[in-house]
Amino acid sequence: IKYLSVGVRSTPIPSDRSVDVSISGCRIH
Repeated sequence: IKYLSVGVRSTPIPSDRSVDVSISGCRIH
């Protein structure tokens, strides 16, 4: 969960799709 929070915070784009992509990438990795 910490990684997801950091990724969302790091992303300056308030796009739900962007957040989903970031979460998916972290999960895949």
